[in-house]
Amino acid sequence: MAKNTGSKAGNLKVNGSQKLKSAEDQRLTALEIRLQAARSRVKQSDKPPSRGIVMGKAFRLVTELVVGLVVGGAIGWYLDQWLGTTPVMLLIFFVLGVAAGVLNVMRAAQSFGADASQDENTLNGPDGRDSGK
Repeated sequence: MAKNTGSKAGNLKVNGSQKLKSAEDQRLTALEIRLQAARSRVKQSDKPPSRGIVMGKAFRLVTELVVGLVVGGAIGWYLDQWLGTTPVMLLIFFVLGVAAGVLNVMRAAQSFGADASQDENTLNGPDGRDSGK
């Protein structure tokens, strides 16, 4: 028999390469979609925190301090009324309230710093280098 060198053999080669190109195009399209999604996530995370978030954190810090002062002062005042020692317990518990308020503010500020560093680490690669830029 003669070798198959007609138009059908050529079409087989062309159809095979078209299928290969089609599969490559699909993979490239899927890769492009994933890259666009990753770029949009990075752009969103690069934005500074909104004014409301910053105001909320500041309000929390002030509240932590004021609650410590008020609770310490109230406990001291009630103990002074009950025991009859007019300024002693108020001063002692006011100072303890200040210390508790400052300690709570420091803990809250550390948690804000830990959250920020955790957000920064999610943008970096596994080796700690910035993988986005």
